[in-house]
Amino acid sequence: MTQTRDEPYDRTLLSLLTDRKEAAAYLDAVIEQEDSAAFQVALRHVANAQAQQGDLDAKD
Repeated sequence: MTQTRDEPYDRTLLSLLTDRKEAAAYLDAVIEQEDSAAFQVALRHVANAQAQQGDLDAKD
């Protein structure tokens, strides 16, 4: 399987967004852009990261 250029970025972003303070800061930064489409994408990123964290917590 080939890796796209964005995959390492996506993994790093999701890793950072598992921290609630980082996620809140990320959303605040996107809100300042006043772009509803960007905000929807940011919410999806945070939701995915938090879901992954929940999956990892459940395995422990």
